[in-house]
Order: sequence, then C-alpha cells, then structure tokens
Amino acid sequence: MITVRFSDNRGTWSAPLPRLFFKTPALSLAGNIRITAWQYWVEDAQGNRFNEDGNSGINTHYLDELSDPLLLEMDIDLRMIPAGEYFLVVRFLDSRGKWSPALSEAIEKYILPHAAFLALQTQYCEEGTATFINRSVDADTYLWDFGDSNTSTEINPAHFYGSTGNYTVSLKATLQGNNQVGFLEKPGYISVSPFPQSAFSFQVLNNTVSFSNLSTPEAQYYWSFGEGKFSDQKSPVHTYQSPGEYNTCLAVTTKAGCIAELCQLVAVVTGLENDVSEGIIKAYPVPFHDRLVVSATGNPGWQSLDVYSHDGRRVYSQLINPQFNEFSINTSTWVPGVYLLVIYTHSGERILLKTIRE
Repeated sequence: MITVRFSDNRGTWSAPLPRLFFKTPALSLAGNIRITAWQYWVEDAQGNRFNEDGNSGINTHYLDELSDPLLLEMDIDLRMIPAGEYFLVVRFLDSRGKWSPALSEAIEKYILPHAAFLALQTQYCEEGTATFINRSVDADTYLWDFGDSNTSTEINPAHFYGSTGNYTVSLKATLQGNNQVGFLEKPGYISVSPFPQSAFSFQVLNNTVSFSNLSTPEAQYYWSFGEGKFSDQKSPVHTYQSPGEYNTCLAVTTKAGCIAELCQLVAVVTGLENDVSEGIIKAYPVPFHDRLVVSATGNPGWQSLDVYSHDGRRVYSQLINPQFNEFSINTSTWVPGVYLLVIYTHSGERILLKTIRE
C-alpha cells in the first residue's frame, strides 16, 4: 500500500490518501486461475471489523472482468472511519472459489471531519416532521440547513416541513481546534407532496355502471364496487349481479404514496317490479309531479327513506316517524325520470319501490 498526504502553506497536513496494490508473483497464476473479487476491512486493536460505511462488517467488491494482472489496484475509502490506529486487512477470491490468506498493514487514520447524515423518512404528504440522523466522523460542531430558510446546530435535529415542495438539505461538520471542514449537500432530499383529489362520476344503464375517473393528478387507482369486486383500471365499467344500493369507493395513490379516497352510493334499479307498491307500502300518484305520497296500511315499522335518481344518485333522505302511516315529499325540484325508493324498517328489512316523475 502506498500512502500519500500533502502539506499546505499553513503547515497543515491533509488526511492520508491510500492506494492499495497487490503484487502477484507470476508463478502463482498457474493455468487459468483469475482474481474474481476482493474484500477489505479496517480492524482496531480489539479485533472489531469496520466497513467503509463505518459499520461493523467487511467490504466485498466483485470485478466486472476476471483479472490476471501482476498489479491489481484498489481504491480504499476511509472517510467514515474515526481517527485512530488500525490494521487494514485485504484478501482475494480466485476463479476456483478460494480466498487468499489475509494481508494486513498497520495504518493510522488522521483527523478528517467528514459530514454524513440520513433521514428516517424522506417523503411526506401535505406536511411532516423529518428526523435526521447525524453520522459524521471526527466532528463535534454542526450546522444544518433544511432548505426552507431554517437551520439548526443540534446533533440529530427534527424539523417540521409545513409546505409542499422539494427541499435540499445540507450539513457542515467541523472539529474545534481543527480548521478542516466536512460538508454534505443532498439536493431535493426531502419531498412534501400534496394529497391527490379523488373524484368520479357514473352513469347507470340497466345493471351496468360506467365510471368516469375525474381524479387529479395521474396516479394508481383502486376501485371497490361494494359487492366484493375490484378494479385497478382508470375508468372501469362494472356490471352488478342484482339491483340494490352499492357503496362504491375509489382510492387514488400518487407516486409519493399519498392517498385519497372517495365513496359514493350507487343505486341499481333494473329488475324491480313496475308496481309501485310492496306489500302494505305504496307510493302515489303514478306518475307524480310536485309531490309524492308514501303510505302504509297498518303499522309498517318503517325507520328511514332514501330516494335515488335513475343514474344512482341520492336525491332525498329522511327519518320516518314510526307512528305515522303516511307522509308526503316535495318533489318540485326533481327532474323527470325514474326514481327508486329505499325504505328501511326497524326489523332490518329493506323495501324497494320504483316510481316515475313527469
């Protein structure tokens, strides 16, 4: 290993720049044996091994091409290793799958402030608090810039982002009494995205419903049709097996992972009897105009009423006093067409009536 360092006009020496090479005796490369990979690690006096990230472990590098040189050069990165005395250990893997004996060299890592950090989370929806982990080496003073005109001198700060956008984060790391500076900048590191808008319209034809996706922006879509069927199409067409009310939901997920959901009640009226009465409950007149009367014989035990237009939209809803056996609805603002009345009773029964407005 050849190590080089430099002295500036202030009399300060740079950190050592190592260049490791392995001189291979020609006789050891018998036949077609080639070098395929190499490993290195830094080992302290207690036998602890560190990789180039400063964590416990070793570095393994596989060669893009099998190597058969008399001189194999390797780059060693020691920036994440704290200052101190170590052994630099290297070994090689040949094309037979055999590792060479470990070669070690005593080295001294000089003080070199090096800035390094990460955030526990880098993408947020609408707003969020980012927690930063400082992994800097050989430093004791820090200056953070969060990219939104805010700074901090904490070691491991947490910062709140209240507006959408992409934020560049930087860290300056220094050591008191040492005039060298470590600096790291991560452009657009924190991303705060707006929530999407989930929206859709639909048209009902018999028992088939055509959905139009009006959501923004472009995203991934997940439809739930309220009867155990699903779709990931943008604007699906779905055929329901039977008439009734179906709570249909559209979930929209952006690339940033932000989710919005909208649910609408879809009423499928096809297949109902044309008679406007069901048992002891009836609706009249048929057709109706500005007022619709719903009446019952005896005690129907009704609880609530929902009315849906022919395209499945709810146009009216009310609770019903069980002591009354008749009530009327002002329909002067309803457009002409077919309407579905859905009556719920205290016993949980659902009664469906179909009528028409002229």
